[in-house]
Amino acid sequence: MADPLGVISSLGAVRPMQPATIRPAAGGPSFRDVLMDQIARADRLQSQAQQAVSVLAGKGVADVADVAELVLAQRRADAAFDALLRVHDTLQRAYEELKQVNV
Repeated sequence: MADPLGVISSLGAVRPMQPATIRPAAGGPSFRDVLMDQIARADRLQSQAQQAVSVLAGKGVADVADVAELVLAQRRADAAFDALLRVHDTLQRAYEELKQVNV
């Protein structure tokens, strides 16, 4: 095939792409450390939400600010748990894929 514009010949020799390498940051936290921190954070947020429910239930008559604080605490706990659940699901899928690799 001809190269009428000279574009292909101007590229020179085409070299294959090198695979990307992933290196952890020097001195950075390991995956295990980050995961354990996030689990502890989710647990702490869930405890705070449960404590807010207990406080509100003990008052009898709730203030609007207390209800808003309770809803906010519950949503934070739910968001943290959902994030951990997504990590779990992703790791589970990756593990299942690795099990299917023929060595």
